[in-house]
Amino acid sequence: MRRAWCVVASSLLGLAILAGGAPRAWADDGELDLVVLGTGGFSGSDNPGNNGYYTTGLNSYALTANLGYWMDDAWEAGVGAGPGRAQYQSCNTQNLCSSATQGTMQFTVFGRYNFTSDYGAQYSFTGLQVNYMRAGNALGSVTVLHPVAGYRFSLLDDWSLELSVGAGIPVAGNSARFPTTYDVQMGVVIPL
Repeated sequence: MRRAWCVVASSLLGLAILAGGAPRAWADDGELDLVVLGTGGFSGSDNPGNNGYYTTGLNSYALTANLGYWMDDAWEAGVGAGPGRAQYQSCNTQNLCSSATQGTMQFTVFGRYNFTSDYGAQYSFTGLQVNYMRAGNALGSVTVLHPVAGYRFSLLDDWSLELSVGAGIPVAGNSARFPTTYDVQMGVVIPL
């Protein structure tokens, strides 16, 4: 089951990256974008243990405000922060489960390459985020490396809708409670 989810997530990420070259109006150097972004993520695995296999899983969501700065026509960098919630659960073969649910605070630094052209009002992008998520004592904190790929659609003259997929890979902190997660992000983009 885990392998199937990995294949699906990898396929979606690959398709989003291959969608590059889609039309987009040129962004001006120095343009600022505010992205109000909602993220929902999940992970799950079956792991060998002393009593056979046990199941672990994490569900999380966050609502962040990200401020992106266009360095030129294609490269963008920025920061963000926002609240969220995470729920971790572990069950053994006797269906005895323990779980913890905790409010979180997430901080993000990101860079992305936007596949642009000189016409239209939509484009695809790929990028890398470093996220630090702080939960309470029950779950601890984690720093993740988060590759992402997505597409931005024009809604109004200035506003856009952004959809993306990604994977959060823990690099520091409580990786037992925060395993690799796969997520979907959706946001509204407002040029400033």
